[in-house]
Parts: sequence; structure tokens; C-alpha cells
Amino acid sequence: MLISFAATNYRSICERQVFNFRAATHIDHTEMIEHLIPFKKEHLLKSGIVYGANAAGKSNFFKALGTLQLLVLHSNTYQLEQPIAGYNPFKLDKQHGALPTFLEIEFIAKDQKKYVYEVGFNQKQIVSESLFFYANDKSLRKSLLYMREKNQATVFGDAYRGKRDFFLNENQLLLSKAGVELVPILHPAFRFFRQNLILIPVKDDSLEAALLNTTAELLIHKSFNEHKQNIISIIKAADIGIANIFVQRNELESTATHRKNIKFEHYVFEADKMVGTTVLELSEQSEGTRKLLGIASILVAALLKGETVIIDELDTHLHPLVTRMLIKLFHQTDTNPNNAQLIFSTQDVSLIDKDLFRRDQIYFVDKQLQGHSTIGRLSDFKGVSKVVPLTKWYLLGLFSGVPAVNDAGITLTFPKTVNG
Repeated sequence: MLISFAATNYRSICERQVFNFRAATHIDHTEMIEHLIPFKKEHLLKSGIVYGANAAGKSNFFKALGTLQLLVLHSNTYQLEQPIAGYNPFKLDKQHGALPTFLEIEFIAKDQKKYVYEVGFNQKQIVSESLFFYANDKSLRKSLLYMREKNQATVFGDAYRGKRDFFLNENQLLLSKAGVELVPILHPAFRFFRQNLILIPVKDDSLEAALLNTTAELLIHKSFNEHKQNIISIIKAADIGIANIFVQRNELESTATHRKNIKFEHYVFEADKMVGTTVLELSEQSEGTRKLLGIASILVAALLKGETVIIDELDTHLHPLVTRMLIKLFHQTDTNPNNAQLIFSTQDVSLIDKDLFRRDQIYFVDKQLQGHSTIGRLSDFKGVSKVVPLTKWYLLGLFSGVPAVNDAGITLTFPKTVNG
């Protein structure tokens, strides 16, 4: 479970900005209690929705987290002097353009321990890295596992057990090395990035192909039969014309082509009476249905395993009512028994709804005059009316995160035409 994430000097994020998924302490925790995950003495959020104007920097918060995940999972393979992937400092200030990027994350791994992980890096090297954890339920102070600074020896805490003689290139993370070596005490933290944090960027063709390949695998294997039924139930709930989904498998084909063989069984009617079914190809389905199929497979797996799913622009090609349906799966105990989390960005203002989200689940990203992004929550604003619709307040700019549209400044010129 994700508790918080902070970024400094990354793309449009200049000064340290914190994406906090703790429930706001000034809101009664009994308010929409089904939206909260109790963990020891605090409550975490099951979902979060992120708004902001175009180019405000919403995606940059997700990209920053994706960069940290990429470094943890793959920096162990970096060759000597290979540039660090993802280093992209704030460039609208001359000073920050030469400074390191710092990324920080606080999370709960599958061993039910809370971890705090921090990394600093520039294009050439890791300048700092540290991992702390809270040893047990009574721990009020975090315990050091390890800490390293540029050009200094790694310091291991009293709680650390295992290998200490890591050989690291300047561009490699120790946690990344530990993920492929026998260091059991570090494996829960590493597995969080590999297995429990699912990031889905803005839709593109390669992403859709990957999602549908995953879906095809779930539909094929008998061991995933429950997954299959859950996916189909979501699709049928959104489109009452679909009776079934299956994969017409050719044993000679590679896994990469399975998505091409996903079939949709649709009801056939005659004079308003259902008289049978017919099979349609994946290519005959709308973009919305294809998007929903791919997303549904990810969300079903997350709900089963208790994963954290972060999606940039979840609602693209989806009807608002379908988006609401997906969100509610994470809020309801019977469909989310393992405390999975869903965090996503959107431009759909109809989802700013007090009946759908608590005030601390609604985030706003704003771009300041100097070009840097800031993030806050609706719960940060005082005096929010319980009568006036939140959508109206948002569109009026009272919560920030809306574009400064000046249509009076639009000037259009066209070539003169000769009337004939």
C-alpha cells in the first residue's frame, strides 16, 4: 500500500511536493469509512483522483514514481558510466537544472511493515540512497536498514542482516542489486516495486497491446478461471450486449499474438427477442470496450492481490458511468477485501462528487507563474460548502487546477475569398 510519495527537482516539479495518501486527520474517519484502510494508528485512502489543467504537471507526479520504480527494478543492469534513465530536472530555473533529483516513498510491503525509501541522483550517479523500516506495531521511530552517500561507504543499521559487500557502479541502486541477490531482509521492499505497484501511463498503441496480451493470458489459463469470470462480469456490466469473451487459441502462435484472437460473443435479436449469439472480433469493438477490457484485467488482479494501481487518464474512451463503476469496486469491501488502491488522473469534472469521494481523496495539481507544479487536496481548503456542487466551485477556479482560458485573446485570420 502506498502511504506517500514526494519528488524534488523532477520535470515541472521544482521544490519538494508531497503526494499524501494518509486520510486527513481533521476529517472524521467515520466519514465514508469504507473508503479507508486502517493500518495501526492511522488510516490510508483506498483511492485518489487527480485534477489539473493541461500541462499543469499531473502526469509528472506519476512519471516521477515510474522513474523510481524503473531504477529499483533495472539499475542493477546499468553499465559503467551509462546515463541514469529518468534524470530530467526542472529546467525553468538555472540553479535547479544542475541539481540532483530526489524521490521519496513511504509504503507498506507484503510483510506488513512500513518502509521509507529515498533516492537522490543526477545524470551520472546516485548521490544518496537510504532505506528505513518500522520493525513492529509498537515502533514509533524508524530503524535504519542502510544508508549511502556519494563517495562514502554504505552504513548498515543494527536491524540489517545479510550481505554487506555490494559492488555498485555509480549509477546503480543497492536495492536494485539486492533484488537479484540473496538478501532476504531487503526483498519485501524490492517486491513492492516489482509486484505491488502497477503504473499505467497515458494510453498508446503499445500499452493497449500489452494490456490486451495480459488479458488474453488471464482468459486462457484454467488457473485464472475466477479472474476470467470477474473480467467478463465487468465488461457485461458496462455493455449488456456482450454475452461472453474468450480466446480462440492457436498452439502454434506466440503469446504476443493472443490478443488478436480475443473474441466477443454478442447477443443477436429478432423483433426485440434474443434468438442467439454471434462472435465478433476484437477489432470490431469500440476503443472504449478495448480500453475497458485491458483495464479490467489489471484492476481485477489488483483487487485480488491488494496491489496499488496508478493510471494516468483512466477515463479516456470510457463513459463517466463506467468510470464510476470501476472506482466503486475499490470502495466496496466485498469487491476489495484485500485493500487494493486506485489512484488516477482525469479531466472528467463530473467525478468531483461528495457522494463518490471524501474531500481528502480529491487532489489538484496547479502550475505556478514560474512554471513549477504544486499539489494539494480538497481537504486543504477551508469553508467548502456542503450545498454548492463541488464541480461548480472547481470550474470557477476556487480549488485551482483549472486552465486560465482567455478566449478573448484568440485571433484568427483567414485568406480573403473572391465571391463569384
